[in-house]
Amino acid sequence: MNAHAHGYLTETPLTVKRALDEAVASHGCDDSLTLRIATEAVASGRAAYWTRKSRHAACACILLNNLNGGMSFEDALADAYRPHQKDWIEGGLKTLVPLNRAAANALAKAYAQFTGTWFEDEELLARARTGRKAVVA
Repeated sequence: MNAHAHGYLTETPLTVKRALDEAVASHGCDDSLTLRIATEAVASGRAAYWTRKSRHAACACILLNNLNGGMSFEDALADAYRPHQKDWIEGGLKTLVPLNRAAANALAKAYAQFTGTWFEDEELLARARTGRKAVVA
């Protein structure tokens, strides 16, 4: 079995919830609504994310909550960023911390589709283990 398949098979709601707890501790963002929506995504087995930004970064939080609510990247980005803010999309993607492999895979696809940049799932999953906050334009 390859490492990618092994990661999916060993991932459980409990391991993803631990990743959420670690991301909250490392990256902050004390918004209870955002935490509730992320917890629901974890519990449902959907792609789940956290953010490197504070609750005061409105676009980043809208994007995060939309994705954790089950919205597609295309729709979530369109809702979070207005047409005059399209240059901010890459910065918005940089704020996301994927908590499970489904989220890392979806984020990698979004980077490729919207910015032409390629990332490996493991590289994106490492964001949950680092406490650096992204700078958004």
